[in-house]
Amino acid sequence: MLFNLFGFFIFLFLIFLVPRDIRLYGFEYNNHKLIHSQIDELKGNLNLIIGDSRSQLDIGSMSGYTNLSLGGSTPLEGYYLINEVISKGVLIDTLLISYSPYHIHSQDTYWDRTVYYDFFKQEEIRDVNFNIKKLKDSLYTWKPVHDLIPLQFEFLIKDFQSSIKNIPKYFLNKNKSFDNLSISKGCFTPEYLGAKKNEMESKINFYYINKLKSILDKNNIKYFYFHTPLPKGSLKPSRRYFEYYFEVTKKLNPLYNEIPMWEDYLFMDCSHLKPKKQKYFKSFLKTYLHR
Repeated sequence: MLFNLFGFFIFLFLIFLVPRDIRLYGFEYNNHKLIHSQIDELKGNLNLIIGDSRSQLDIGSMSGYTNLSLGGSTPLEGYYLINEVISKGVLIDTLLISYSPYHIHSQDTYWDRTVYYDFFKQEEIRDVNFNIKKLKDSLYTWKPVHDLIPLQFEFLIKDFQSSIKNIPKYFLNKNKSFDNLSISKGCFTPEYLGAKKNEMESKINFYYINKLKSILDKNNIKYFYFHTPLPKGSLKPSRRYFEYYFEVTKKLNPLYNEIPMWEDYLFMDCSHLKPKKQKYFKSFLKTYLHR
């Protein structure tokens, strides 16, 4: 028994000797690391794109724009990302913004990706946590970041779980962008469609949409919001669901006022276009940009 326990701790020790970039290897972690590298290389007067995985994967690269979209992100991450770009003295001419309806209404990655992958500085985490507590947003769990020991312990456990899964993947180079999502088309689950108002309208996301608009106006940056396509076979959310989404995002100058509903075969899962179909959406988007 004592030998087994000793062996387990040796195993743990050896795992944590492996660099974190290897232990957390995968599309999500690499995406978070890449964004900061891209920001460090930005120069001159630029056109940028921010958003979540839909604007990341439905567009990919687009001539004349640098795509800083971050999978799973909300306007909260968007605000701090743009603030970082501006603080580095980079001039932004035009900013394209897009978040899926879900990431306007709610969130599911702030602690598990943004904080866990060290995307934010400690002062930014504390700032967000203060606002979570002040606004009493039940969609963002308040955590005692003034005492980081419980949070770091939680992340140590998560590190161990990630290491077991990702170290072999790193050396075998099996890093798929996305597995086919086993949820309803359009990512509107029946449970979510029946959610109460306070369970689907994030005060934090609304607060950071306003902060994003404010910093863009202050720095005389042109900005436009765009809606990414969804499969025609998607479940239909309630009218209230989309009324809120359009009402909140219209202050960011939408290029068009409807979500494009495209044929199911164009999508690789419930909400992302197949890589070879990006060209259709880029062409669609440019039509509105050039008007």
